[in-house]
Amino acid sequence: MLLQLVISTQNCNSYAIFKNYRYSSSGKYLTHSEISQLGAAYYLISEQYERAGIELVENTEEDIAASCAYAFAQLTQASHKTNELDATLKKSFWSLFNSREEQTSDGLNRPHGRPSIDINPSFLAKYKHWAA
Repeated sequence: MLLQLVISTQNCNSYAIFKNYRYSSSGKYLTHSEISQLGAAYYLISEQYERAGIELVENTEEDIAASCAYAFAQLTQASHKTNELDATLKKSFWSLFNSREEQTSDGLNRPHGRPSIDINPSFLAKYKHWAA
C-alpha cells in the first residue's frame, strides 16, 4: 500500500498521485523497488518511517492540481492525447507492479499486482524515480 491520493468515480475509473518517500539523511528519493525491498509501503505509523530513516514528502499544490486536471480530462474525454513519452513513462511505472508477489526485507511475500488506477504521466515525468 503506497501512500496516495486517489480520485475514484462510480464507473471504477480511479486516478492516483503517490507521496514521495525520501531518505532523511541524503534527501534521495526512494524508487519503487527500494520501497518494496524495505517493506516501507506497508508501514502504518510514523515511527516505522523514522526507524528506517525515511520521510514522506507531501505533494505540492501544483502536483495535486495537475493530477486532478488529468483525471478530469480523462473522465470527460477532453482533448488529452497520449504521446509516446507519456505512454513510455506509464508502461515503465506499471511494469513494476506486474509480479503477483513481492518479497520484502522482512522476508514476507506480499500479494501485489497492478492496481486498476491511472496516474498522470506528468507526475511520472517530474518524479522519474517512480518509474526506475
